[in-house]
Amino acid sequence: MPTLAARALYTLLVSTNDVGFKGAGPYESIFNLCQQATIAWLAVPVEYKVLATDPTVKVTGPAHVESFWNALTTDAGNASITFTVKTAASEPVYVWYRITDGSTGLFTYAVDGTPLGSLATGPSPAMTTIHGIQSSLAFLRIPSVPAGSHTVTFTQTSAEPDGLRIVAVAIPPPSGTLNLPKVLVGTTPKQNSQSDAACAGNDAPCQAYIQDIRSNVAVFASDGLGVSLFDTRKYESGTDADMNDSVHPNPLGHREIALALYQAISD
Repeated sequence: MPTLAARALYTLLVSTNDVGFKGAGPYESIFNLCQQATIAWLAVPVEYKVLATDPTVKVTGPAHVESFWNALTTDAGNASITFTVKTAASEPVYVWYRITDGSTGLFTYAVDGTPLGSLATGPSPAMTTIHGIQSSLAFLRIPSVPAGSHTVTFTQTSAEPDGLRIVAVAIPPPSGTLNLPKVLVGTTPKQNSQSDAACAGNDAPCQAYIQDIRSNVAVFASDGLGVSLFDTRKYESGTDADMNDSVHPNPLGHREIALALYQAISD
């Protein structure tokens, strides 16, 4: 769990399998939910998170804590979970929640009793990966919550026992906070131009994900978090010289990506 006690440095490099096996288009929305959740989780120290197991969190109706991620989970329609947060100025509220393929759960979210929207616990399209992973952490950003103390309430609207699953709520740390974690997020690496990789003959699908990644990074950077982008392609050629196969770099390719990362760290 990231903390202020020691300034952590994280690197995040994902999207190669997403573009290769899911392609550009509808699945990008699921990629963004999961990448945003990961970036925000790493960038926000625990001191600014209210975890679902915090004693200040209030539950109405049947609920339990899942062992995975300690997500607080409702078990019946109209059950709700309420967090209390304090904002110093007009700023966003972050929410991490769980999604799983096949789940038909639905829930609403509200700030100070004012409904703002609804979400589903089942992603569409499905996220099932090549390794069979069907569940992930998703992310919600509620923008421009005014200064003051606020309640953020999540209410199950579906009747099924498998309800909403909330992991944590947070306020981004104030600008200038010392020892914030630093998160360097990489673009989609080049694929072997001499192979049958998804972006070998036409780089448009990879460029679509690169634009998603740039947009995700820009949101958190604008919120004052220590999130920045590094260009994995700066030195990588995407040929037999630096690729082990269609999508995996060989030792030379790893050194090329590492050099780009090193320069980003040094900036």
